[in-house]
Amino acid sequence: MTVTLRSAQSIQDNETDRLDVDQVAASEPLVLAIVSENPDLARKAAEFLHREAGGELSIG
Repeated sequence: MTVTLRSAQSIQDNETDRLDVDQVAASEPLVLAIVSENPDLARKAAEFLHREAGGELSIG
């Protein structure tokens, strides 16, 4: 899944933040890779998913 975030200012500046959330393996437990050029955005997305879905969170 790819999410593209835009603010009013970023639209004027033609800038966006992109966040990719991809399944790493089709096995249990579900493992996701969360990637963004904006490390803060990737961290916030990972923390949100961890908080809402549980499981383990590793950053690396």
